[in-house]
Amino acid sequence: MPQAEALAELERVAVIGIQLRSIDFNPAQAAVVVEFDAATDDALGDYLDQLNAGDSPPKWHIQKLAAPTNQARVDRAAVGAAAAATDGHVVGIARRP
Repeated sequence: MPQAEALAELERVAVIGIQLRSIDFNPAQAAVVVEFDAATDDALGDYLDQLNAGDSPPKWHIQKLAAPTNQARVDRAAVGAAAAATDGHVVGIARRP
C-alpha cells in the first residue's frame, strides 16, 4: 500500500475549516482511512477536490458522514467565526490505490 504517497497527499492539502482527527492504515483492505471535522460543506468539498486533483477516477471517497460531537464543536471554534456559525460534520474518508 502506498502509505507515503497518501501521507504526502494529506500534507499537501490545507483547507480552513478542516481539522484532522486520525489517520489509519488498513493493510488488509489496502486502504488509508482519515477522520476529520469539517466546519462547512464548502470546506469538505474543497478538501476532497484538492485531495483528488488530477486523479481520474478519484482515489479519495467519503466513507462516513456524521453530526459532530460537542467536542468537535468546541474544537472548530479555533478555526474562526465561519466555523462557529455551522454545526459542521465529522467525516471519514478512505483512499484506495
